[in-house]
Amino acid sequence: MRNISHIVLFILVIGCKEKYESPVESPVTGYLVVEGTINSGKGNTNIKLTRTTQLNNKTIIFEKNAQVKVEGQNNISYTLLEKTPGNYNADNLNLANTQKYRLRIKTSTGKEYLSDFVEVKKNPPIDTISWKRENDGGLQLYIETHDDQNKTLYYQWEYTETWEFRSVYYSNLKYKLMNGAAVGVMYYDPIFHSYDTTIVKCWQTNPSTSIQLGSTLKLSKDVV
Repeated sequence: MRNISHIVLFILVIGCKEKYESPVESPVTGYLVVEGTINSGKGNTNIKLTRTTQLNNKTIIFEKNAQVKVEGQNNISYTLLEKTPGNYNADNLNLANTQKYRLRIKTSTGKEYLSDFVEVKKNPPIDTISWKRENDGGLQLYIETHDDQNKTLYYQWEYTETWEFRSVYYSNLKYKLMNGAAVGVMYYDPIFHSYDTTIVKCWQTNPSTSIQLGSTLKLSKDVV
């Protein structure tokens, strides 16, 4: 009898799981999603256009063949070119600090979207960068900056990180096919008098994927 009661309890626990169906329905074409930052100085400006999908659809739908422009109140516009599907780019816009700018998007179906005109804000320089090794083996970075004019107030951090991976075991051998057989060849650099270490090292570079925001609006000084 005891065994039967355990079996019944197990069945009841499994039966408590129910599939969740969202009451929100996405339209067939989806809502237009605009992501990106307009770089007012030297550097790259990238605007990514995608469409929303239903929760059970994991496919990213890029908005292709759109016309994307940065327009100033002085009637000067800058066109962003679609380098990859849904990603529109321009380099070195060098926008004037005395003007306000907006984003204009015209889709391939002729629908247009306009943002509000906003003033150009110049990023304050980074004051200091420091780091601290955490107890779990991780690395914590600390970045400090400030704006003496108290005009920035809102901050967003983006970064690109490069990691170096090293093999636990060291080797100077690379294998090459010679006469149909794999032969170990030792690579030696006669100029630097060292062996090739790239076979035990590799690197991986990734951009930031999370949205890091901060604000000094409620502080007495614009320091973060």
